Amino acid sequence: MVSSKKLNLFTGSVVWVLVMLSITLTASVMYRDTSGETIIEVLDGGTAFAIVGCVATVLLLHQLDSVRAPSADRSQRTWRMPPLDTLASQNMTLSERVWIGCCTVVW
Repeated sequence: MVSSKKLNLFTGSVVWVLVMLSITLTASVMYRDTSGETIIEVLDGGTAFAIVGCVATVLLLHQLDSVRAPSADRSQRTWRMPPLDTLASQNMTLSERVWIGCCTVVW
């Protein structure tokens, strides 16, 4: 299932707010003399930066969509994963196995 534009916008907004709050918390702990006004200014600046970035992204994507020709191939919409028993097994190198093992232990 593909996420809708509204859901992507909401999720991006939540992530952006969490990042801004994380930066603010880190700065307020590292620099104890940070005033409340400075924190508000940083949050306002981050919000303005997010709005400008969102508008620029929307305009750029709109411009790219008007230039891009519509594709006639619709096979990607109906593509399905083949059954696993019909797929060939992957040949992994030793370094790939070690990396996967490290990732498994860490997570």
